[in-house]
Amino acid sequence: MKTDMPNPSRIDWARLAAFIDGEGCIFIAKRSDKGCTKVRTYLYIVIANTNPKLGKWLTESFGGSVLVQRHKNSKYSLAYRWTVCNNRAQWILKGCYKFLLLKQDQADVGLAHQRLCARIKKGQTKHPSEVFEERFKLRDALSMLKSTSSRRRDLPITTAVQ
Repeated sequence: MKTDMPNPSRIDWARLAAFIDGEGCIFIAKRSDKGCTKVRTYLYIVIANTNPKLGKWLTESFGGSVLVQRHKNSKYSLAYRWTVCNNRAQWILKGCYKFLLLKQDQADVGLAHQRLCARIKKGQTKHPSEVFEERFKLRDALSMLKSTSSRRRDLPITTAVQ
C-alpha cells in the first residue's frame, strides 16, 4: 500500500460511507492498454456532486483526484467527479466498510476483486487466465447487484394501511 495515505478520523470514514451510499458508485471497469492484447480490470469508486467543496474535502481527506465535467446542456451545473482506483479504492472500502448501509454487498465484491489482483505467485510475471476470468465474473456480479431488478427483490412486501 502507498505510504502517502492520509489518516482520516472515524467521523471522516462515516461521512465517506454516507457519500458512497448516496452519491457514489463502486464499479469494476474492463480496459485494454494500447499494444496489449490482455484486457485488465480496475476497481473504481466515484462520487459526483455539483458542489466543489465535496471534491476538495474528499481529495484532502482520502487522496484521489477530481475531474470537472461540463454538461452539453448549459442549464445543468458543473459536476465534480472524485475518483479513486485499485489499491486506494481497496483502502477506502476497508476503512468505511462498517459504516456502509446500502453498498456493503458491492464493497464485498470490490474487495474480492482486489484480493484476486494481488495473487501473483513468486516468480510469476502475470496472472493466469483463470484469475482474469474470475475478475470478469466479479465485474458481472457487481453489475448485477446494481441492477434495478436486484434492488426490487430486496424490497419488503408491505400491506395496505387500514
